[in-house]
Amino acid sequence: MTKRSGSPPDALLPDLTRRSLLTGAGGVALSPAILKAAPRGSPDHVVVVGAGVFGAWTAHHLLEQGHRVTLVEAHAPAHSRASSGGESRMTRAAYGKDAIYAKMAHDSLGPWQRLSAQSGLPIFHPTGVLFFAAGNEPYIADSIAVGRRLGFATEAMTRAQMARRFPMIDFAGIDIGVYEPGFGALMARRSVATLVDRFVRAGGSYRHAAVAQPDMTKPLRALTLSTGETLAADRFVFATGPWLAKLFPDLLANRIFATRQEIFFFAAPAGDRRFTAPMMPGWADFNGGDLYYGFPDLEGRGVKFARDMHGPLVDPDTQSRRSATRR
Repeated sequence: MTKRSGSPPDALLPDLTRRSLLTGAGGVALSPAILKAAPRGSPDHVVVVGAGVFGAWTAHHLLEQGHRVTLVEAHAPAHSRASSGGESRMTRAAYGKDAIYAKMAHDSLGPWQRLSAQSGLPIFHPTGVLFFAAGNEPYIADSIAVGRRLGFATEAMTRAQMARRFPMIDFAGIDIGVYEPGFGALMARRSVATLVDRFVRAGGSYRHAAVAQPDMTKPLRALTLSTGETLAADRFVFATGPWLAKLFPDLLANRIFATRQEIFFFAAPAGDRRFTAPMMPGWADFNGGDLYYGFPDLEGRGVKFARDMHGPLVDPDTQSRRSATRR
């Protein structure tokens, strides 16, 4: 799994922040700069490079607003090298004090649920999401306060309450939790593939091609594709995740880094429903400053465990996908 980082491990965070680059994750909001550049219903041709979750939702929204849109992807929507690839991702409103992210996540539930209802196979699994920690973890307390202020169905829970409701989890040493019943798991690869399919069916154009590094010494009017063609447009949106640093090395080579993050899947005992949704929630454990998270057994793929941390720096094109664990 590739995890895109805004800064290398143990480095100072640069002035290019996630908040300054809000671009439609979860189908909620597009960058104001994009909307200003391409007014609703304008005849402008917009090219979106990268068919991950950010690129796919951006292309979808721009098409719905009346623009002519071409989505370009070097591999395939949510391919195995991409941050949007894989089985599952968590959607939740627990972001500590950051109410802007909590509201965006809450607003995204409607689009995700509609896409799931139209897809044939589930995209959104309403497992509920449980965050818990030892002591008075500020992130948990702040998430509860923000959820209540915004009117969400946020539940503060004690260890005893969590143990009764979710007996498949060992809450030894845990004191506080926050449960969000309306949230859950998104089937990552399936959701992006479905969204791109609907984008094309609605009249969007999809191109399977790699994009050459743009010449940023002059105004960008067209892109050179691996097919040898030139793709001209009025506006360009780049949503290429860990490949942004390769496309724009002068601007982003020292600001965006890809790191390795390992995830694990464990088989649930045969016939044991405790580890399936909705009995087991998506969860996150604040463990002494570390964050571990996971999901129940979704569609028989196993119970997921992961540690949310930046691992070693990797090249998204050449990194090994095999486990680094030696037996």
